Amino acid sequence: RMKVSQTSADIMKFCEQNINGDPLVNGVSASENPFREKNVCAIL
Repeated sequence: RMKVSQTSADIMKFCEQNINGDPLVNGVSASENPFREKNVCAIL
């Protein structure tokens, strides 16, 4: 078992170190988003 104060400090440190790669914080660019709507053909 670990103290809650130590565990929460470790979690905060981990989050602060990895914030740059977090898509929930920074968002996902449209070109990298696999769930964006596809364009349809406008010729018809």
